[in-house]
Amino acid sequence: MTDTGALQAMLDAFDNAKQGLGIWDENDNLLGFNKLYGDVLEKNLLIKPSLGINFKKVWDDVANMPESIHSKENIEKRFSLREKARKEKLSLEDEFEADGGEWYNIRETASNNGHMITVVVDVTERKKRDMMQSRLSNAIDSIPSHVMFWDQNEKLVRVNSLAREQNKLEGVELLEGMSYQEFLEAQFKADLYNTPDDFSVSAFIEKRIQERQGLTSKSSKIKYKNGKTFIRTENKLPDGGILTLLNDISELEKKEENEKLLSKSLDNMSYGVQVWDKDQRLVNFNAALKRKNRSLGIK
Repeated sequence: MTDTGALQAMLDAFDNAKQGLGIWDENDNLLGFNKLYGDVLEKNLLIKPSLGINFKKVWDDVANMPESIHSKENIEKRFSLREKARKEKLSLEDEFEADGGEWYNIRETASNNGHMITVVVDVTERKKRDMMQSRLSNAIDSIPSHVMFWDQNEKLVRVNSLAREQNKLEGVELLEGMSYQEFLEAQFKADLYNTPDDFSVSAFIEKRIQERQGLTSKSSKIKYKNGKTFIRTENKLPDGGILTLLNDISELEKKEENEKLLSKSLDNMSYGVQVWDKDQRLVNFNAALKRKNRSLGIK
């Protein structure tokens, strides 16, 4: 590049674009760089960069510094990326973590005469968002409930592992992008519900979709043919989407049914029965005892 004015204009343009630009010759000596690239080099090489420095030498020096912020593995990865780009005349990119959790996207582009153009972009904020999204996704997967997010167009945008796995066992495959109508159709096709002979699936689905359009928050009890019972909670989100949670209460219902059966059995007895807890507090008694106590004026 003999036109220094054109070179400086290009370097300035990359600064304005918030991208670092470095130009290296066929021997990996630095021919030119803009301010942002210089700042990145200074932060990572722990020296003030200057024209003529050799890429491999300065990075080898960094690797041997006791205060180096880079692992040898990370530096070798940089060398490998650069060598491959130059050897195969490619444009290759990768992302590297630097000091303090900063992340950079680095693109190495080789010219036909062996020169290397390096473009560096700070992607720390995007990486932080990605990592936060990953943690959120892991947290959703750890929730012991079926979790489904639907967008404002009733398309499934996120489902947790529990919901996906248990629905698959029941013959329903949950796929991101499927509509709520397709989800219900798949459930009825898998014969998950007890329905009367004159039941209309299409009419039911239409009614459910209309209900969800005016939804703010609603909880319903859902019973499946296999005997399981779920509490379904639906909440309208600020963007118009819907968050659906399903909690399995089958064991709780079974316990309640057993308690009702026990209570009914006690009431059928002709003699009085009292049940006390470990703290000597009355927790249950039958109808015969109640009648007997009433006759004695005892409540």
